[in-house]
Amino acid sequence: MKRDSKNRRVDLLVYDSLYTIKGNKYGDCTYCGIPSETLDHIPPISHVQYFSDKAKDTFSFFKIPSCLECNSALNSLTLYTVAERKHYIKKHITKKYKKALRVPYWDEEELKELHPTMREEIRKANKQSSWVKERITWMPTLDLYNLSCYPDE
Repeated sequence: MKRDSKNRRVDLLVYDSLYTIKGNKYGDCTYCGIPSETLDHIPPISHVQYFSDKAKDTFSFFKIPSCLECNSALNSLTLYTVAERKHYIKKHITKKYKKALRVPYWDEEELKELHPTMREEIRKANKQSSWVKERITWMPTLDLYNLSCYPDE
């Protein structure tokens, strides 16, 4: 359901008023914990035109802090709870950074035995691996994690 940027601008003009911001707009990404740059619309704003008037009255519409990578990965997926979206992002990051996740951990004693150039490369790889693991295991606050668009949830 990918829409061009002109249609997205129209959707934002028409439907953005249905959404309320949840969480700290300038805080961490709800899905991975790095600094947020955008707000993720749940349900995706491109879906709203297909909702009946009754659905527009009964569904919850909210925007939550998101980094650009997570927001782009989610795009217009039909996932209407933060928990579903978080689960999708966990799989997405794991797949995207699978090489970084395979890097074995080296302690300082092992690193001392290596050439300085190799030592620095391994430190960089370990740092990236740790960063990816932190993003995968990140959990938002329960009030954000439990958000759902569905009525009575």
